[in-house]
Amino acid sequence: MPIAWTKDVLQFSVLAYVGIIICFLAIAFLFLLLCWCCLRKISIKSNDVNEEEEEEFSRSNSMDANSLGELFYNIDYSYQTARISLSLKQIRNLKITGRKLNDPPTTYITASLSSSKKSISTSIVSKSFNPRYPDQMMTFYCPLEDLPNNKLVAAVSLHQRIHRDIEIAEADIPLDDDNLQGDFSVELKPWTERLISKRGKICLMMRYQPRNFSLAIGIVECRDLPAMDWDGSTNPYVRLIVKCKEDIKLKVKTKAMTRKKNPYFNQTFKCSLTPKEIPHITIIIKVKETETFGSKVIGCIKLGVESDTEALERHFNDVIENPRRPFTQWHSLLLPRDIN
Repeated sequence: MPIAWTKDVLQFSVLAYVGIIICFLAIAFLFLLLCWCCLRKISIKSNDVNEEEEEEFSRSNSMDANSLGELFYNIDYSYQTARISLSLKQIRNLKITGRKLNDPPTTYITASLSSSKKSISTSIVSKSFNPRYPDQMMTFYCPLEDLPNNKLVAAVSLHQRIHRDIEIAEADIPLDDDNLQGDFSVELKPWTERLISKRGKICLMMRYQPRNFSLAIGIVECRDLPAMDWDGSTNPYVRLIVKCKEDIKLKVKTKAMTRKKNPYFNQTFKCSLTPKEIPHITIIIKVKETETFGSKVIGCIKLGVESDTEALERHFNDVIENPRRPFTQWHSLLLPRDIN
């Protein structure tokens, strides 16, 4: 009996040992299979991401150098009710020029019809260079016969908690027959002068005296300046800089006005310019807001070699070509950009 019992125990222990090994191998096989599946899934996902990145990279390279991103939208026009339904979806690869940002920007989009004063804004999306805007249907009334002469304008604004929100980019949404229904995308361009009426206007007087090589620049007044303070007021003054290539010929400023959106300065400054210096002259005019610590630019314009618009270039040329004659003209203020 003891010998038989010993054999049974030995036989049982061998079977148990073999069973433990088989279970261990099975568990190891399942673990390796699970790891292989996970690695395969990660590799497939990374390949998809790489393909998407390559696609976005090629798309970004194909876009214009002045492009600030790409706006995706959905549009539908009802011929029965003559209404445009617009839904702004997303911006990809948003770029902010002329500003230093430590964090991704907080933005929203305002859409308007060129023939109407009505404008509708999306919700604010925080801290993203690829913001996705919640589904919001914007409706605009436009008869069928007016479609060829109209377009939708989408303006991207940078939201700031303390200071006034500023527009940074825009896109024209066409309303031709091929773009009245479906999903489309357009490139974002820098904010241009045609939508800059919100920055106000400035009245300038200039006269050139060839006898003593003197250029007189008069800062007459400003109108319709935007509110820059939390209480809706504006405390403006004007900074005037005259440059010949890299040399500063004149750098002055007017007196500051308190709580005036239509300030009247009526100050004239003179600068000595020889005929050889005139082809290299740049006149920079900045309307600034007086703040407790420093100042903030409301709007600016450039005349001379680096004139911002044709009207500014024509104003400067008229002054030089017609000496001793004063020229006074209103100009729309532009958003601060490329300011040194």
